Amino acid sequence: MSPGELALRAQDLLSRLREEPRVPEEREQLLIAMNALRFLAASGQLQDFAAYR
Repeated sequence: MSPGELALRAQDLLSRLREEPRVPEEREQLLIAMNALRFLAASGQLQDFAAYR
């Protein structure tokens, strides 16, 4: 699976988790993780991140 596909699946998972009842701090943490993945994708750094992993 490509880094882009993995990032999309991770974003979907984080989005589903964020919709479940949680304390506000957890919702904010999930949103930060989602935004980080979006940033990596938008800035063309997914391949670099995959190499880092």
